[in-house]
Amino acid sequence: MATYLDPRVSSNKENSPPSSIALNDIDAISLSLRTSLSGVTPPPKKKIVALGLGRAPKFTYRRHSNKPYNRSTSITRAKKAAVKSKSVRPKAAIKKSKTRPPPLKLVQGPDVESAKLARLERLRRAVWHPPAPVPGQVKVPLKLPYPRFPSFEYIDNEYLKEIPVQYIFDRMFPLLPSFATITLAYRPYASIPHPDPKVLPRTTLAFAIPEVVDGSKPHWAAKARGREPDLALAVICKPVEESRGNMIVAVNSLVFATQCAYWPRLLTTSLPIPTPKRPTPSTSAASTSLPAIVETEENVSDASFSSSSSWSDSDSEVEFVDLPRLPKPIKDDKGFIHLPLVPLPIPSPSTFPIIHRHLHHPSRALLPDLLGLPEHYITRSQVLDAISGLSVQQLMDKLTILQGVWQNLCRLGIGLPGTWKQLGEAWACVVGVIVGQSLLIAGQEVTEVQRTGRKTAAEDVAWEWVRREKVKEQQ
Repeated sequence: MATYLDPRVSSNKENSPPSSIALNDIDAISLSLRTSLSGVTPPPKKKIVALGLGRAPKFTYRRHSNKPYNRSTSITRAKKAAVKSKSVRPKAAIKKSKTRPPPLKLVQGPDVESAKLARLERLRRAVWHPPAPVPGQVKVPLKLPYPRFPSFEYIDNEYLKEIPVQYIFDRMFPLLPSFATITLAYRPYASIPHPDPKVLPRTTLAFAIPEVVDGSKPHWAAKARGREPDLALAVICKPVEESRGNMIVAVNSLVFATQCAYWPRLLTTSLPIPTPKRPTPSTSAASTSLPAIVETEENVSDASFSSSSSWSDSDSEVEFVDLPRLPKPIKDDKGFIHLPLVPLPIPSPSTFPIIHRHLHHPSRALLPDLLGLPEHYITRSQVLDAISGLSVQQLMDKLTILQGVWQNLCRLGIGLPGTWKQLGEAWACVVGVIVGQSLLIAGQEVTEVQRTGRKTAAEDVAWEWVRREKVKEQQ
């Protein structure tokens, strides 16, 4: 019986006889393994140095992982998100039909509606309808010209020829209001004839105080003594074809003679009476209701101003007209006083009451009378408060009155500095509000005045009015 350790006879494995070793012989298998591996030295086992978990076991059933759990840090998640965003391609936009959606109906807020209504109201109030058709444009200056009038030292009166006019005016100054009260109390009586039949008709007119004539207040005659009127003025329009505002008023000639430079020219026949060669500004082609006024400086010379004024001597042909001497005032036995009737042609008879009141009340403010305001409205701020809400139509009516006063002052020769200062202030206030309305409609801001600058009082008023309106809109 061959043993396990005998050498092999043939190297052909297929021809080798099958082994007769029983597999259940554990001892023989163990011995064979020890003898066959006796020349191989097994590696020493690693010693455990310290107490620890050691290396994690390797699990092959998890893909791409050698740890017992999936660890996902914030950095890993960020990287995956970045890779995913790059790899995702935008889907092709689906083509839609080209039909447009219906337009949106935008509902305007209350602020937009109120602003639109305010602008429409402002445009409506900025329209001016002249009373008569105007063939051209109306040119309104920002500043009224202040002419120079000739000085006069004496008045044409046979009893006061040697007395200076300033002395007469100073003595009459405290009595001027009483002159106005008494002269305005007289009423004309056209049916009473003159006691002297030699006096030509229509050269005199009878006047009397109704309360004294009927006997109800006879003591008024004593109060009026020494202050009676001595002249009847027939205030008519120039040109004479127009009859608007004509009136007859009894006056004391000294009141006008001491304050009007051209008063002797209007009453006497020794001085020439100028007859205009060309139409006056009220009938010129520039404007019918509000003629243009040429602006001049206050220090302009007489010649330069007279060349631009239609009422001056340089624009008129001088004619000497022989008129009868004025009859002297006389009082009859019935209490009627017969005064000489003198026509007084002025450009604006309707504004003569303003001048009449001012000449008899020189210490009273003229500004309220010019604008039709209460007596305490004497400052620019008060005037703006009163006229800022007026429309352009109403402001142009006031401007027409101011222009009529200016023409009458030039015609009569009233050169009081206080009079012209107040007239210029009233003109600046009215024109300034009109200009301010145009600036507000045009959308100009108050800050633009820093670039353009202010030159006249009317411009100051205009920007002040715009500033006030802006404050009202913000409230």
